[in-house]
Amino acid sequence: MDRKELGFGLFGVAALVEIVALALIVFRGVQSMALFYVIAGAAVVALGALGLYTLEAWRHPTSSHETTH
Repeated sequence: MDRKELGFGLFGVAALVEIVALALIVFRGVQSMALFYVIAGAAVVALGALGLYTLEAWRHPTSSHETTH
């Protein structure tokens, strides 16, 4: 597993955690600071993972995305 796949996987897990936490708030009416911190933490992880994915994609582009001049 390279860093690009790791970043994509972390982003997916963080997004899933955010969706579950938001569903608990909206559908169950759960109101706690712990869920707020979970959502905030997952958002930070998602941004970091997206940054890692973007950095690796920028450093190692696939052949279909390379441009030649």
